[in-house]
Amino acid sequence: MVSVAAVIIFLTSIPIAYYSSKYKIDMDLLTRCAGFGYLGSTLTSVIYASFTFIFFSLEGSIMAQAITALIHTPLRVILLFGPFIAVGVTHPAAFAAFSHFGGNSVSGSAFTLVGRPSPR
Repeated sequence: MVSVAAVIIFLTSIPIAYYSSKYKIDMDLLTRCAGFGYLGSTLTSVIYASFTFIFFSLEGSIMAQAITALIHTPLRVILLFGPFIAVGVTHPAAFAAFSHFGGNSVSGSAFTLVGRPSPR
């Protein structure tokens, strides 16, 4: 029964994939036009984004396990902290500029709930 459902889903997805790629329709527009509405389209985008984060974390853990299995702990620590040390040696002011960056907002680094400048 599961294989029948898989075949039906696969066959119905072929024309959807074809026409969405041919007419350059993204997933948001496709789900809105399919009757999901704005909220359903947003929910679909959140689901796809969560899948992306899950796949990135899986790939990262696979790479970390491969590095650990291939070459043990010292190289892994060097690969983890090496870029920070290289930036600290070549551009020592970069860390201070990054940690004190207030953004391009008119309120600077002050937090405002509604995005308006905070009174000073």
